Amino acid sequence: MRTAKRRRIHLACINCRDRKSRCDGGRPSCAACERRNKGSECVYDQRATSSTKYFGELEDRLKRLERKEHRNSSAARNQIEPLPVPGESQARAPEDGVLVPDYSPEEESSDQVDALATVILPENEDSCLYGESSTIAFLRQVEQGEQGDDRSTITSKSTMARNDHPVALRPLKITNEGDLAVLPIRYRADMFLACYWDFVHPLFPLLHKPEFMANYQRLWLPRTDPQTRIEDTLFLSHLNLVFALGCQFCSKIDPNEQMTLATQFYERSQHMWLYDILGSTSPLVVQWLLLTAVYCQSTSHASRCWNSAGLAIRLAQSIGLHMELPDRIGNNQVRVEMRRRLWHTCLVLDRLMAMTFGRPLMIGDSHNTRIPSLIDDEYLQESGIGTQPTNIPSRMGLFVSSCKLFEILSDILSSFYMGKDSSGSKRDSRMQEITADVLCFNRRLDQFSASIPDYLKMSKGPRSLQSPTEGYITLQKQVLHCRSVLNPFLNAMTVYKPF
Repeated sequence: MRTAKRRRIHLACINCRDRKSRCDGGRPSCAACERRNKGSECVYDQRATSSTKYFGELEDRLKRLERKEHRNSSAARNQIEPLPVPGESQARAPEDGVLVPDYSPEEESSDQVDALATVILPENEDSCLYGESSTIAFLRQVEQGEQGDDRSTITSKSTMARNDHPVALRPLKITNEGDLAVLPIRYRADMFLACYWDFVHPLFPLLHKPEFMANYQRLWLPRTDPQTRIEDTLFLSHLNLVFALGCQFCSKIDPNEQMTLATQFYERSQHMWLYDILGSTSPLVVQWLLLTAVYCQSTSHASRCWNSAGLAIRLAQSIGLHMELPDRIGNNQVRVEMRRRLWHTCLVLDRLMAMTFGRPLMIGDSHNTRIPSLIDDEYLQESGIGTQPTNIPSRMGLFVSSCKLFEILSDILSSFYMGKDSSGSKRDSRMQEITADVLCFNRRLDQFSASIPDYLKMSKGPRSLQSPTEGYITLQKQVLHCRSVLNPFLNAMTVYKPF
């Protein structure tokens, strides 16, 4: 009797690889881990998975190029290749007779763009819009220049959707409800949190650190408070996103493991989608959506990044974060400052993504929420007014300065896209307007540079600050300097952009 041949799999889970045991490659957890009651710990090396998929896509692209070359050479011999039947690839009929969309990796192209829009899509494969200020458009422009392309401009047609069929809906990876409460080993969890507060929080101060850390510490204690299931889900979803962001900056974690852990934490945080997000009026949901957008910036999921920020903005407007409401909020300094931080994070992400993707700004001028104060979380008071000690530089310096810088970016983007289709005599008048705009922007940028707190200025002179906080201040200096360089660059593009 012939024995059954063992089925080979491309990738075993990390647990089975460490134990050198047989793995069936099952998702979300393999049979071996299920038998050992380790289903929640069954993870796969995402880097290896991504590499396999990447090489597969390269092979498919090479085959398409070979077929195209074959068609070109065959045309000289009047050989005609059969055309595909219209609609043939749109759906397939399984045995049960139900039509199911034919899902293929190629349909993910629009969602596999780097969230910073730094990947050039293959011709005729992009299904999303990337405008002229986007990195993709800029790189295409450079590519055309190197190839000696006769086209002098990169028109909107080259960056707009050409796919007649939108990307198919894909199932969302939501882990089991019990997995949401699975925490890393304590020392690892503490490291991930520390990295988040050091590297991410100064950029996007979405959480009130004392309150968040108090809830975090309670997770390790016996449960005594009657917290509801929804409150648990909200906090644990936030916490998993914090872990996903923090672990990517942890130097004590192997780089190959960082991506795997971050993906695992992110997928756990998506348990929130089981609730009515669209009907929510809670700032906590806005926090979660903004954290999701910030995390997706570091992934290849551009659409998730863009859409999460957009939904967060709409929810923020629906609960009035775009307006100062002293009568409703009262004198609670923590609440006032957190509302301001949430709204201005919406503003920063909206302007950053509009520039990155070359798409319209979502937020106009109909808002009056003040820029957050230069005061750290631990000095905010629920009753009374706390102040920042004069001898301690505020960690909010980078964010507050970035808010002012991105106000200038918003106006630069508006000028960049204004009058793009002008023709004839309007071009001359438009050029005069652009010249005036550029001079105005340069003056505003100079004023912004002068308004930066001294401890965040890139001074060439001797350092005057020597303290334990100097490390994070140096990092904030560098980030703010990079963002300051960004605006003059776009300002220059405004001058040289074609009409």
